[in-house]
Amino acid sequence: MIRLSLISTGLTLMLTAQAAESPEKLVSTYGIGGKSTCGAFVRSLGTPEYNRYFDYAAGFITGQNMRSGSGGDVLGGADLNDAMLLVEKYCRENPMTGFINGLYKLVSRGR
Repeated sequence: MIRLSLISTGLTLMLTAQAAESPEKLVSTYGIGGKSTCGAFVRSLGTPEYNRYFDYAAGFITGQNMRSGSGGDVLGGADLNDAMLLVEKYCRENPMTGFINGLYKLVSRGR
């Protein structure tokens, strides 16, 4: 049941990320990562709330890995904890943008 839930979340996030490529398309987003700003993420660092962002990022990246043409590993073998440091840097520089934009920036940096 948990696996099905993760797959479903991954697919939802994958579709959200694909739509993020085209800013003119409006897409419904779900979960803390789809609704929160980068500033909220930065404020969560060092608190239990951070785990929600981390889990959202894991699902988002899994969804991207499942996407056709992704090569199956959009982080190129990097550890998720290390990748989150890049998201943190982006979010500190862009606190008013959506957290999901930081994730999209992370996975699209190698394209």
